Amino acid sequence: QPSPSQSRGHSVQSRLDYAQMLFQEQLAISKRHTDSIGVDSDSESTRGSVRNYALASLNRKVSDQSFSAAPDAAAAAASPAASKPPAPRRNLSRPLRPSPSQTGPPSSSESLQSSAPAASGPLANPDRSLQEALTRVQASDWQAKCEGLQLVQRLAANHPEVAAREMHPLTLAVIGEVKNLRSQVSRLAMSTLGCLLQHLGKRMDAELEQCAKILLQKGSETNKFIQEDAESALMSMVEHCNQGRALGAIIQGGASHKSSQVRSLCAQILSELCDRMGPGRVLSGVKDVTDKLLATAANFCLDGSQETRYWGRTILYPLLGHQDFDALISKHVSPAVMRNLKDVLENLRLKGVGDQPPSTFSAGTKSRRGNSAGSADSASLAGSYASTSTTGQSAPLGRQRGAAGSNSRLSDAAADLVKTACQRLNAPDWKERLSGIDQLAELSQERTDLVGQCIVKFMDAFAPRLGDSNSKVQQHALETALQLVHPLRNYLPTVANTLVQHAAPVLSSKSAELASLAGQLLDIFILEVDSEKLAQPFVQAVATGNPRSKPELVDKLAALAERLAPRKPRLSQLHLEPELFRLLGGLASAPGAGSVALKSSAYRLAQTLASYSGPAELLDRARSNAQCTPQAVSMLEDALRQY
Repeated sequence: QPSPSQSRGHSVQSRLDYAQMLFQEQLAISKRHTDSIGVDSDSESTRGSVRNYALASLNRKVSDQSFSAAPDAAAAAASPAASKPPAPRRNLSRPLRPSPSQTGPPSSSESLQSSAPAASGPLANPDRSLQEALTRVQASDWQAKCEGLQLVQRLAANHPEVAAREMHPLTLAVIGEVKNLRSQVSRLAMSTLGCLLQHLGKRMDAELEQCAKILLQKGSETNKFIQEDAESALMSMVEHCNQGRALGAIIQGGASHKSSQVRSLCAQILSELCDRMGPGRVLSGVKDVTDKLLATAANFCLDGSQETRYWGRTILYPLLGHQDFDALISKHVSPAVMRNLKDVLENLRLKGVGDQPPSTFSAGTKSRRGNSAGSADSASLAGSYASTSTTGQSAPLGRQRGAAGSNSRLSDAAADLVKTACQRLNAPDWKERLSGIDQLAELSQERTDLVGQCIVKFMDAFAPRLGDSNSKVQQHALETALQLVHPLRNYLPTVANTLVQHAAPVLSSKSAELASLAGQLLDIFILEVDSEKLAQPFVQAVATGNPRSKPELVDKLAALAERLAPRKPRLSQLHLEPELFRLLGGLASAPGAGSVALKSSAYRLAQTLASYSGPAELLDRARSNAQCTPQAVSMLEDALRQY
């Protein structure tokens, strides 16, 4: 007679044999299904996906214990020990593995990591695949949902005309999964929504309001990965859809939201959209564009959130130079709001947009549900589904949630270190201020991440030392600043306005050594820091500069133009050309002694801008600019004749 252990061995073997048989059957069914929707079944990636799908189906059967009774009964009948009560069966919560000699499915962790098919080419039967995608997206199993979402992406990328025929139900199905509580599904759904916006473009106009509403809400969550996916999809909307419809949808979706984080993201996306549209189109008077934008931007400038106010100012600042701005904003903004907005507009004209404030919420903290932003679920998604779904889509915005100004919580030791350094930089004793400068230099080399995280606080304390009343402190601060630019170059755009504002006046110092150090510092800023962030601070420095230093500042503005104009011609037109016209107007109205150097510098700036935009185009914009008098236009023509 067989022993009890042998009987148990036969029972286990029977269950395994039966599981293998079911697995092979499910594998054959999955392969036939994959062939029917036009996927290449011969590729290695597709075969792996079929095995994984078959394994997932088998696991569901195992967990339901739908097949275990028959083998157990057969084994019990063959065993003389059948009269004994059966041993309690362990719940099989992990997928079964076939023997190494067979070509079977991978382990559960491997199946979750590699279940996304890599194939991304055209489908053999796109109409049938469309219906299959809708069915899978609406399935109850999350892995089937992910497969359906990936199929939607393939349809949008390779068969947009087919996807457009069922655009409304397809969009509703994807938006429904954006709300999914499982982060893998939610992130993949946002990526799919961005793919639809990218490839269907203006055909998505009717769906923009629903898309913008859900994406703005998801973009305000504390999970960094979800924020980035939502912002990427919103940027696809800005880049590929009808700009007027997108503007209305974004305003409708977030401008009046109760959450300050949603309003802040809404203001930032609108700022990016307005930058692409340009002042001429924004202020063209078109219904639902000019009126809605000006009223919304005015409310943003008066919002209770500092970050929302900043992005409201960035919307209005490029519009200030338009000849119809004052009339249009008075027309479309209510008198009560206009009374409070006048001071904001005056400060914008005098001081510019100002420094970007630190983000009011951190993407690196724990989410509201208590899960870490960098959880294993998100990491596994980044390695599987997300890796095959984000190709070709817009990168998320990087202006508001970079490392600079991050609001994540510091440890007590780090907070004390920052506090001590800033107190030393502001100390009344000049020797203490010197030690504070040395401490900042040491931290910038050894703990760059800490300085970057608190860059605004550090620079608010350090920047005034560039013009310190003590010459030793001032010289040491300028020399140290030259050393800080390179290690902190990724964080300096946030505080560029503050640093340029304090460094530029030193050019007029009576000390040749201090003036030379300030000039070198501004030159390094131009070389190392993003030119987009330097345009407005340098223009402001020229506008408010000392007559002794203004020619050199204009020369540095011309050097900045050489880096900015080829990459961002629109920003060059918005910031640099109006300052050139203002300079030429001032020279034409008050010629005389002391203006020769400034005139030469202004001519060089004009020639630099004309080399990228074209002399004829520059002259046309000068003639249409209200600040550019006929005498200034004549000077510009003279400058271009010498070019």
